[in-house]
Amino acid sequence: MKMFRKRFIPNETIDISKDEVLERNDERIVTRWLPIHPRDDVYCGMSFVYYKEGYKISKFYDKDGKLLYYYCDIIDYDYDEKDDAYTFIDLLVDVKFYPTGKVEYLDFDELQRAYDEKMIDGKMLLKAISTLNKVAEKIYNGSFESLCTY
Repeated sequence: MKMFRKRFIPNETIDISKDEVLERNDERIVTRWLPIHPRDDVYCGMSFVYYKEGYKISKFYDKDGKLLYYYCDIIDYDYDEKDDAYTFIDLLVDVKFYPTGKVEYLDFDELQRAYDEKMIDGKMLLKAISTLNKVAEKIYNGSFESLCTY
């Protein structure tokens, strides 16, 4: 299986196929990974990609294995069956959720810029907002963290 992360800002597609796949089924793909670029604050992570639902939840850990935060990317995806390749398309808006319960909603400015500059169309804009709303509901009804178990 191949996996790619496509971003609009900056415009890039990165091969993430080296991430260790722990689970793959019709609902989700679970991976374990090291940061693409070494960081002082994050040592490793796990991602739970609910590609049909439109989000990827990543757990970021420090070098001692302590959970720092959850980071939820709102995504779309393409799947190439012939090459068994997923391209996860970052729809720009994100949610950062801390174990303390603090929640941050991020990158609305990038979403607007991508729409204004025609990097995304109205359908993608609405998908991003609608999916973000579903994720927010999961955070506030207490079901979010259960999505991040392996």
